[in-house]
Amino acid sequence: MNAAILLAAGRGSRMRKCVDDKILYEVGGCTLFAKSLLAFREAAVANLWIVTYRDQSQKELLESEASKMAPEGVKVILVKGGEERRHSVQNALAKITPEIQIIFVHDCARPMIRAKSLVKLLSVAIETGGATLAHPVIDTIKQTREDQGSYPIAGHTIDRSSLWAMETPQTFQAKLLREGMVQALAKNLSVTDETSAVGLLGHPVSLVDSGYPNPKVTTPADLSYIEFLINKEKA
Repeated sequence: MNAAILLAAGRGSRMRKCVDDKILYEVGGCTLFAKSLLAFREAAVANLWIVTYRDQSQKELLESEASKMAPEGVKVILVKGGEERRHSVQNALAKITPEIQIIFVHDCARPMIRAKSLVKLLSVAIETGGATLAHPVIDTIKQTREDQGSYPIAGHTIDRSSLWAMETPQTFQAKLLREGMVQALAKNLSVTDETSAVGLLGHPVSLVDSGYPNPKVTTPADLSYIEFLINKEKA
């Protein structure tokens, strides 16, 4: 049995209140939250969906959507999120029983995931212990100099050939994810993704190139990009 932790409790402070809730923003008759659920439903990779929520009003909306989207045989649990992503993941892990073998962690602010990626991640996580969607960095990256003025000063160029940008879902054998999160919390490390937590154990995490845009909705401008991508998909 496998589980999917679906993170939806973020406050969206960088959206500058342009929408009430970015996760529940609707594009083409479908919320961004439901768009993520569609991929998990099509891929059929998880028997348990654990949705983290922010407050009671959001919980009711998320629960309604998840219950309608979940196929027969998939159990849906709602869990209160925490102050940070690591706390939300830990709260969700507390609801996962020992028979669960593989755990997906997905930030529902990335609604463009596809079923084929979930199937691939499952296969790689079973084989290697951990896998995450990611993409190679293509921009030129500069490290700033220490002697800053009114504006940051460009320093040396960082070799981008070995740089990858992390995405979600991030997928792990359950024992590895549990142990990694325990380590992170015990050291009070503010890890921003589960790959970092599992990395504390010295266990390698495989990178799976998504091969398509899988952006995170963070600012108002991202909503326009997501609308473009969704409309392009339907064309």
